[in-house]
Amino acid sequence: AEAAENTKTLACTLGYDCTVKVKRAEMKNAVQRFKAFPVAVCARLKDEAQSVSEFIEVHYLAGVSKLYLYYDESSDNTLEILQRYANLGDGRVRIINITSLPGHEPGSQPEHHAQHSFRDDCLSRNWDAVRWMVFVDGDEFVIP
Repeated sequence: AEAAENTKTLACTLGYDCTVKVKRAEMKNAVQRFKAFPVAVCARLKDEAQSVSEFIEVHYLAGVSKLYLYYDESSDNTLEILQRYANLGDGRVRIINITSLPGHEPGSQPEHHAQHSFRDDCLSRNWDAVRWMVFVDGDEFVIP
């Protein structure tokens, strides 16, 4: 039921009348049109286990082509959830450990510097992989 509600919400966002049931084929066509403009999402995730599955699924529904997810030493099971998606083999989810970035060691950088380093890294690695790139937090969603 929750997935159906998410699909209805996405359909409304894409411009369909929310008072009528949207046919699955129409929804798929709308998402395919959106995929014509490849979009990547870069996000830094820390202690997001409660919401990371929703974050990924909503972006999948929205047609995001790539999710570059920077894992930041969570104290919960965020990494295990991310690995399940990365292991699907479709290439849409890539996990990067933020401590692997040059000059970044756990607890060594001020928060604002860590934010810039993940953004810079994502952009430098992937600038030519997609047409659009969006930088968000783990609790933010990109809806077309």
